[in-house]
Amino acid sequence: MFVRAIMGHGVIPFSLPPCQMNRTGDGHKMGVWAGGEIELTTHTKMIHDARVGRVDTPHLPVNAKGERFMCEGPMQGYLNNYVREYIHEAGGDAKAGNLYTIVDAKWQDQIAEWKAIDPEIDASNCKWFYEGNTIEEACAAMAADTESGAYELDAAAVQATVDCYNELCAKGSDDDFGKNPTFMRAIDTPPFIVVPHEFGMGLSAIIGGLLINADNQVLKADEHTPIDGLFAVGNVSGCFYGGVDYPMDVLGLSIGRAITGGYLAGKHVAAL
Repeated sequence: MFVRAIMGHGVIPFSLPPCQMNRTGDGHKMGVWAGGEIELTTHTKMIHDARVGRVDTPHLPVNAKGERFMCEGPMQGYLNNYVREYIHEAGGDAKAGNLYTIVDAKWQDQIAEWKAIDPEIDASNCKWFYEGNTIEEACAAMAADTESGAYELDAAAVQATVDCYNELCAKGSDDDFGKNPTFMRAIDTPPFIVVPHEFGMGLSAIIGGLLINADNQVLKADEHTPIDGLFAVGNVSGCFYGGVDYPMDVLGLSIGRAITGGYLAGKHVAAL
């Protein structure tokens, strides 16, 4: 018997620029051409920070305008929901979706303290950041790094945001966004640090796939019975992720699912 297996990444929507090129949903298309069916929308999206990897801390991020925009907490998997509007307002310019974490000399000590509260708080992959004795110097250092990105951020706007944030920290109450006071720490000790995040170019995949059964056999669109000899595993197979965002707190979830799906498909074929 001829057995075909489809494995790969999903299609890219127009509303968010991709960080992966040439991912055109070929596996999905082949499955549909063979008589299969894609699960109903809305499909989960996989968004990563394309610049620094996993940085999930309740520090202060600002948008490309230097403004505070949310109640900060461990939120890597959800930041993309904010940047889509910024990109849309900028006529599709992905740079408008860049975010920037603003911290001071105490940030690593704060992370160590906060991990005892929430083990998911992590910045171990933070490899690119810019320092200065003032916020203006940190922003200037970031802009001067033309080789790595030349990110431009209005230092005066950031300073105004930090000043307001520090007032709320001193007050012990976030009247603007309702942040947990446990995570509110003044940004007042040099060196000041800016960490750029390219969420505007962070779309890796749309996780919506072909309908399958427990053996990873692709199901016919009309009857929902198995298509003989056709299997789908990995992100081409559907009905796995239940929300609009790919969960960032389960490490190895995507590759683990691909390996498990391949095992189940192989086990079924071996028993034929």
